This record gives sequence, C-alpha cells and structure tokens, in this order.
Amino acid sequence: MMASLRCVFAAIAVIVPGGILSQAVAGDLRVLAWEGYLAPLVVERFEAETGHRVTVDTFLSVSEQKRRLAERPGTYDIAMPPDYEVPGMAARGELEAIEAERLPGYANILDGWRSPPYDRRNAYSVPFHWGTTSLVVDTAVYAGTERSIRLLFDPPPELKDRTGFLVGAEETLRLALLWLGLPQCTSDRAQLQRAIDLVRPMIHKERVYSIADSVDVLSSGRIGIGIAWNGDALRARERRPSLRYIYPEEGLIIWSDALVVPTGAPNRDVALQFIDFMLRPGIAALQSNFTRYANTIRGSDALLDPALMEAPEVVIPSDVAIRFFRSCDSGQLSVYAELWDPLLRDLGR
Repeated sequence: MMASLRCVFAAIAVIVPGGILSQAVAGDLRVLAWEGYLAPLVVERFEAETGHRVTVDTFLSVSEQKRRLAERPGTYDIAMPPDYEVPGMAARGELEAIEAERLPGYANILDGWRSPPYDRRNAYSVPFHWGTTSLVVDTAVYAGTERSIRLLFDPPPELKDRTGFLVGAEETLRLALLWLGLPQCTSDRAQLQRAIDLVRPMIHKERVYSIADSVDVLSSGRIGIGIAWNGDALRARERRPSLRYIYPEEGLIIWSDALVVPTGAPNRDVALQFIDFMLRPGIAALQSNFTRYANTIRGSDALLDPALMEAPEVVIPSDVAIRFFRSCDSGQLSVYAELWDPLLRDLGR
C-alpha cells in the first residue's frame, strides 16, 4: 500500500554481505541494511549529490543485526531495526537522538507515521518501509479460493509436504499462534511450545528461506504455500504468475522498519543528511520501486511504478481490517527466538 492509501492509515556503493567493515573513514557513510533492501540507485544518487562514499553491510535477521551492532560499536552510521526494537534500543542508550522534527524533509512523512507510539515525536527514528506478512499460495498447485491460515497449518492434500516458512521466529510463530487461537504476542512458553509443536512436522530445510532467497524459493515451484512479506510476494509473482497473496480471515501481521543512527556513529552529520535524503518523495519512490514495499512519504505516489500501485500484494482489500503498531515487544520475541532457533539448528539451518 503506497502513500496514496494514507486513508487506512560519487562512487558505486560497496556491498559487503555479512562482511567485516574496515575502520571508519571521516565523511563515509556506513549502513547496516537488510540483504537486498537498499536500492543501489538510491545509494548512487546520494553519493553523487553529496560526495560521501557509502558502504552497505547486510544482515538476514533481526538477531543478526542486533549482534552486529553489539559486536562492532562505533562502526555504523545507519541501521534499520523493526519498529518494535526502537524503544528498547533507545532506553539502553544504543541510539543517537536525531530530533527528526528538525529535518527539512520531516513534513513529508505522512501524518499517521509521525510521532508513532514506539517513538513519540520521532526522537530516535523515522519510518522507512512498511508492509504485511501473510501467505502465498501457488494456484497451479491449489486452485481453491479459501482465505485462511488453515491452508498452511492444516493443509489440504495438494499442499501437504509443500509448506514453506521464513527463517525468522516472529513470522512463523505469530501466525501459528493466531491459528491456534492464542495471543500473537506472548511470553508464555507453554503457548509458544504449542506453536513449535504445530510447525515441527511440516518444516523442511529446503523449504525454509530468508530475505536473501525468499523470492527464489517462492517462485521455484518447490512449495505450494508459504509465509512471505508482501513485497517479496509481489517480486515472486512477477516471476511466477500463478502465485496469489492471501489476506486470511483470521488476520495478518503488519510491520514497519525504521532508519536510526546507532550510538557512537562515526559520521553522525552524514547520517542525518542521509535520513533527510530518504524523506524526499522522489527518493522514497525509487526505494519502493526497487523493493516493492510501501513507503511513508507524501507525494511519492506520482513517481511509483503503476503496477505497484495496483498490485494485490500491496493494495489491501477494503474488507480486510488492519491495525497498525500492534507489534510484539523485543522481550517477547527474544523468547520466540530462544525456542525457535534450536528447531532450525536441528534442520541444519
């Protein structure tokens, strides 16, 4: 869903997948970003306009980003945590105050995304992308029209042994809890164990995927139904037209990612310059056209790919009730990971 749906609410960048960055250089910008998330054209534009060289280091999961920031303090100028991580990071002194209200581009942020409950007055963050997490079904395998999480957790014969899961604990366990009629956000280990027990018989290492390979797996024909972020679902459908994104009657997950400046950022001023750059409508549109995710910037609509504005993965149907800012907190999700990660290790992931 793009900004128009507000009613519901001078060098090529160096990409270092999981690499160790060299010591910070004054004037450089070092970004810790989701794998494949930051549009190369956006990076090139920033470098050309400012003369600052950008180095992008990538991560595949929230836990990896947290570990990278903890192990390499004073390395990164920009990070991209999910919204639910922002309050805890700020409280622990892990973020620089950016006072986003003072940035020239702040007025471009849509009203619903200014002063969100996780960061009042955007003292530490600005919104980057937002989207949904739900299910993708291959209609070449299952031709039914049912809109239910049942298709994943109690699959019909066509979909049995063809179920796919994201590597992150949050996505799978929240949907499993939803199917079981339990709270999506809980620290109750007995409830979470019920979700683990539900998923364990259905999961296979060849059908577990991360942000780095989700599009490839979803479009490969290996799975009949799988969990997906909506932008990846759209990119997969562009490769395999038989894929359909489902808005389950039981509900779905709404999420957003933020731009923040880690404490001790070696080039804080350049980081603020980059954040303001990302608040421009034209830059936000370039970014959304690349990732296929919605942005939060007023005026970007006119520059978006028309296919993106009409994509069913992005335009949420009017009969689907969504509630923003209902994320689980980082403490709860730490318990999710504690129980989920051994399952992945058993699979060899």
